Amino acid sequence: MLNNFFKLNEPYSVFESYEELTNHFSHADDLKNVLYKPDLLPPVGGVGFRDKRFVNVSFSKKKIQRATFTRCKFVDCLFIGTTFEDCEFHDCTFENCNPYKCAFVRTYIDPAAFRNMLNRHQHSNIGVNLFSRLRLNCAEMHQRDFEASADFEFRKWKRYQLVYDYRQKHVSGATFARRWVPDFAFYVFAGYGYRGMFFGGWTILLLVLLVSLNHFFAGDFAINVAQSPDASNSYIYSFYHTVATFTTLGSNAVALTLRAVCLLAIEACLGVVWLSVLTSIVVKRVVR
Repeated sequence: MLNNFFKLNEPYSVFESYEELTNHFSHADDLKNVLYKPDLLPPVGGVGFRDKRFVNVSFSKKKIQRATFTRCKFVDCLFIGTTFEDCEFHDCTFENCNPYKCAFVRTYIDPAAFRNMLNRHQHSNIGVNLFSRLRLNCAEMHQRDFEASADFEFRKWKRYQLVYDYRQKHVSGATFARRWVPDFAFYVFAGYGYRGMFFGGWTILLLVLLVSLNHFFAGDFAINVAQSPDASNSYIYSFYHTVATFTTLGSNAVALTLRAVCLLAIEACLGVVWLSVLTSIVVKRVVR
């Protein structure tokens, strides 16, 4: 664990050249407590690192280009102002690393590798910047799944940053509530349009609740059912009535009481919101 998130833990060694790095990895798979001083890694050509472990290593303010990292692990490393250009990361993990203002240019990397790396209470601004740059990189590389993952994390860290700004009194309570509540609701119910399982689970739960309510208050509706007088009291018809109202298609039920009127109005409003969220998911998951 870094004692200071912007500094290496002491003591540490300084590698003055790229050759020192290659010589070290010629007889070891772990690199610990090192400040890499050259501005470029590697100086020319490309390089590959496989099954390596970097602990308390600083690559801050460096340009890492044409490097491929495979199954590498980075722990307590500093990438402050680092630029990754034409790099590849395959099955790599990052723990408690500082990527403050780092940049990604034509780099293949899964944003999920950084998902649990930062403290949302202390480093929300770093998270916003990190996933914003990852999102741009993935869009440039036409990595659609990675772009969706980066956008999901970016929106989440924007919400964390809003909480931080509110606690620091940078935004008013009214502004915080107006922005945080709908954003959090969109996250919980639909995963910002990227998590279909969120939406599917809430849809099933909501339908079960509404069908139960409509069945319980069936006597508050006048229903024209030709098959039999008891059909209006069945769960099957309650399900049909709920789906027809919820999807704004309308059913043949007529409200007889104020309670029934309120129930129909609530279901219709929920249906409009549900269709809006469904449209958002379809656009993000299919149209794009």
